[in-house]
Amino acid sequence: MAKTTISTFRRVLNWIGLAVVLTLLGISLIGFLAWRAESKYAQSAAPYLEETLPTIVQWDAATIWALYSPEVREFISREDHNNIVHSLARLGGLESLGRPRFLRVATSATARTGSMTIVSYEVPAKFENGEATIFVNLKDEDGEFSIYGFNVNSMALLQ
Repeated sequence: MAKTTISTFRRVLNWIGLAVVLTLLGISLIGFLAWRAESKYAQSAAPYLEETLPTIVQWDAATIWALYSPEVREFISREDHNNIVHSLARLGGLESLGRPRFLRVATSATARTGSMTIVSYEVPAKFENGEATIFVNLKDEDGEFSIYGFNVNSMALLQ
């Protein structure tokens, strides 16, 4: 009976060891894939964002509208867009813009839009009337980017 208990205990330990190894491999794979995605877009999306974001935060509605992807222009009315940009303009002029921080990349497919890759970034910024965090979603179309959406979080907008 003692041999059976030891043998069972060893089997359980083997299964636990296997589960730990597989878990570590899974975490490593996820980390590698995230690093690979960030590295890929560091050479293309981040420079686009660094070039485009100063234009966006000038709060010119027509200029921002031209940067949107076609899907965004179909989704939001020009009037709503203008009202949103007018509200964001309360932040005032840009004083400084931090470096974009990669958040994630997501690929989806729908019957209406087809396959789409969205790259998300977070950018800290300082404006005349307060600090803000800008979250930007870029649509990747074979290495060409357009704005798929953005939002601005700032306490200055509550005043």
